[in-house]
Amino acid sequence: MSGPSSVISIPKTPAIEREDGAPASFRESAPAPAEVRRLKRVEAQQEMIVELGRRAMAPADLSALLVEAAQTAARGVATSHFAVAERNPSDDFLTLRIGAIGDGLDELGESPVFDNAATSLVAAAIQKQETIIIPDLDTHNACGDAELLRLGVRSAILCPMRHGGHGFGVLCVCDVRPRLDIAKDRYFVESVAGLMSSTIARQWVEQQLEETRRGEETLLAALEAPVFTLHSSGAVRSMNEAAETITGFTVEELKNRNLWSALAPPDELDKVRAAMVQVRQSGAARFESRALSKQGSDRRLSWTLSRLREGAVIASAIDLTDMYDTLDKLRASETEAARARAALAELQLRIDEQELLFDERNEVVKRGAVERRSQTRQPYPYVQHIAPNSRFGPANAKTFRQAQCRDISPSGFSFLSPTLPDFKEIVVAFGAPPSVLYLIARIVHATPIRHEGRDVCLVGCRYVRRIA
Repeated sequence: MSGPSSVISIPKTPAIEREDGAPASFRESAPAPAEVRRLKRVEAQQEMIVELGRRAMAPADLSALLVEAAQTAARGVATSHFAVAERNPSDDFLTLRIGAIGDGLDELGESPVFDNAATSLVAAAIQKQETIIIPDLDTHNACGDAELLRLGVRSAILCPMRHGGHGFGVLCVCDVRPRLDIAKDRYFVESVAGLMSSTIARQWVEQQLEETRRGEETLLAALEAPVFTLHSSGAVRSMNEAAETITGFTVEELKNRNLWSALAPPDELDKVRAAMVQVRQSGAARFESRALSKQGSDRRLSWTLSRLREGAVIASAIDLTDMYDTLDKLRASETEAARARAALAELQLRIDEQELLFDERNEVVKRGAVERRSQTRQPYPYVQHIAPNSRFGPANAKTFRQAQCRDISPSGFSFLSPTLPDFKEIVVAFGAPPSVLYLIARIVHATPIRHEGRDVCLVGCRYVRRIA
């Protein structure tokens, strides 16, 4: 650590008379009764603390405020010197800044002090966390203090500055002469040290809160998922860039607005309210909901809510919109695939039926024309109308054609066809309008024959049912 620093200027405050009548920085005044002097002394000390408290409300420089506080304490108890010691967290030394009260500018020097209670009264005050009073350093047998002795200090009051059991410095008033009555000023010096402890602690808390806020903002900005920091009411405190992108709102537009009233559709509000109640009761909640952006796009978000210790709520979201769109497309594709499979199965059935019909035709050709009907058939040389009975569509007027019948019986009939039929069932219309009988008949054989000098096919049919 460096040696003594350069001289700096410190604001001066009026000195207080000693009880023995000796002035601290001006000529000796007329003697007064001891009680009057004591009351005047206490009043002046109180005014000093009040003025110092005003300065401590918003100090521009905390280090300068500590020096001013030590100077104020020294003037309040009329000592020749003042000092401030602070612990260095990075090494084993204390930084001791010590100044002298004089008629001109106060001088402030800085020197390192080893952080060892056996060799330093400053270190002992920090470690023991108690005020040390030394009326005469020559007769003080607790420990020696080379630095104070080097400066010619003979008497001192050292008050640790602490908060929550943590010591972070020492405020000291000291004199180059023994002060056997210095203990009477203990409470005034401790009051100044206590005021500085509270000021430093407040500054530390504010600094930690600011660092936490900045860390939170840095963390939120680094996350790719949308993250919102909410008040317990649901009002937005902050949000990261990803949240601005997905909502279309800037943080200034949503700050202090209820997030859910800004984003959630009316039909989702009950779900959101239930989640906020749950997070207040149990500390966490998860749910899915739709969210409307500033531009009106409808997103599907999965929310995770977590309550912080101070009551705020962290709301992070995962955008599921693309996933749901993909699922919808997959469902549509599955529907189309199911239709294609059904059409393929239908086509395969038709192919199977055609193959079966072809096999039946071959069998008929192999057997030749034989008598298949047990009942007596009658000649029926009339032209009737027939049409294929397809399972893919009913027969209509356009599909009927004329067929020359050959014979008929109660169970079936036969007709001549110029070619082998490519269907298994027919609809036959017997009679003439308005008395027409429609029957469905199954082809049981198709036999090539020679008829009236032409090669034709004799088709035999068996009735299946009547069409109403």
